Amino acid sequence: MERVSFYFDESGEKGFVKDGFSNSDVGLVAGVAMPQRCVAEFEYEVVKILSKLKTSEVEKIHATELFNKEENRRVRGELLEYMAEKQEWTLVYEAVYPLGLYLNEVLVEEISIKHKPQDSKIKISNNKDKKRIYNSLIEGLVIKLDEMCRIENSDSLVMISDHIDSSIHKEALKVLGYLKENEHRNTVTGFDAEDKKIVSKSILTNVEGVDLSVRNVKTIEVDSSVSPMTIVADIVANTLYRHIKDKISQEGCLRLHGEEVLSGYILKDKIAFISDGYVMDDLYAPS
Repeated sequence: MERVSFYFDESGEKGFVKDGFSNSDVGLVAGVAMPQRCVAEFEYEVVKILSKLKTSEVEKIHATELFNKEENRRVRGELLEYMAEKQEWTLVYEAVYPLGLYLNEVLVEEISIKHKPQDSKIKISNNKDKKRIYNSLIEGLVIKLDEMCRIENSDSLVMISDHIDSSIHKEALKVLGYLKENEHRNTVTGFDAEDKKIVSKSILTNVEGVDLSVRNVKTIEVDSSVSPMTIVADIVANTLYRHIKDKISQEGCLRLHGEEVLSGYILKDKIAFISDGYVMDDLYAPS
């Protein structure tokens, strides 16, 4: 069974969810997805275009350099025009307002405090793992790539970026395992002040009405390598991020996966899963 290849990069915010973000801050991961059989031809044509860049080391060029020199801006335009016409590839991305992530965490904490037993002899531990913006982006991506694997009749996904560490691989596998479960069990620990011992309790959660599960992908391989394809991913992520940021600066907060925010982007017709009803845009709205 043929695997699906996804070359990706990130732009904007990707660190810890915390206070201090504004409603103009955005985190984004985007890339080029295609069946493995299509990679060689796509890369061959891309190399011919990238060879026109005014740089000594094409493989190490960053997308931002394609905005600085006139000659390189022309190459960038040629590449994007080629991609807009080329078939057998899809642009997949996930974007989020970090402020929306933070406000959601605050809301969840307020609900937890509201339902916390009063005068309980159990003191709940407040040591919580910090949530990364990047993890939320990967979750959304894996769900979308799972659907692409279904369309391509594949159960194997390889995610390639030009810079990725072992922790990202672990996070991707953790996300895959989490999203393949219909129910999620979280364990809360605390200290019993009367009996002087640590106790724990499991909380079972089940999301209904929205399908955020992974049904098709069985394996995810994560690879770090520099190639013309990862340069393309860098350019896609960078140009899409700039486009979205410009739209927000002109029109205010917009749904990050809707028609309005993507209007005018040269690769809009190649984007999968455009929707004005995307649940993550509702869940993590910055206000």
